[in-house]
Amino acid sequence: MTRFADLRLMLLENERCYVDEIHRLNADPSVQLFPEDAVEAGGGWLYLPAEPGSGDWNIARMLGQGGAAAKALPQLPSAETNLLVPQKFSALFADSCARQSPLIFFEGCAAPGRSRQVAASDLSGIWHELKLQRRTGGADGDFALYLLAEGQIQGYIKSIHLTPQHVEVYIEVQPAMRQRGLGEYLLHLALIEASQTSRSLVYTVDADNAASLALARKVGLQQFLQLDRFLYNG
Repeated sequence: MTRFADLRLMLLENERCYVDEIHRLNADPSVQLFPEDAVEAGGGWLYLPAEPGSGDWNIARMLGQGGAAAKALPQLPSAETNLLVPQKFSALFADSCARQSPLIFFEGCAAPGRSRQVAASDLSGIWHELKLQRRTGGADGDFALYLLAEGQIQGYIKSIHLTPQHVEVYIEVQPAMRQRGLGEYLLHLALIEASQTSRSLVYTVDADNAASLALARKVGLQQFLQLDRFLYNG
């Protein structure tokens, strides 16, 4: 953490835009900065390598000005990496990297009174055998909420990144159980869980995922950021 103390403070000034990055700076010693003096140099990349065997992406989040970041691009590790770039700098990378679908970032807070309304909801209205199982109360505010039927998980939502004022979540619903309201129910519950630690909820969606985009908007989350994404083969 001390190695990136100045960078962390800079990112915290616009915390909701850097929830993943701040979380990883605190928890993952494999995070790297290219160049090492990117903050002082005016731009570069914060490199977040995927955990081996996870199937996740290697991510390089652009920091600072586009020109400085473009010059630093060859310094990234020789691995397939998803570059996350503010829209205004996308033209700098469009010719040399394969464009992917953008990422859309949403934020929301539990509405007053919503806690009692959702808590009192009858799950039988979704499916008669559904039961809710919680894993909450961690010292750092993390949580996971599961909907089960016949001993099988039909859908879940969990915190994946935590910062002082925000929690980013991941949601999954079994294909056979979609279009029944499970995702909406889970996302409302997650808003309530986030509010218990005075955090706002952040939900990141691939722009090509129409169902997740519709879910975020139905629950009342507000879009606050779009990052263009490029595939870079270093």
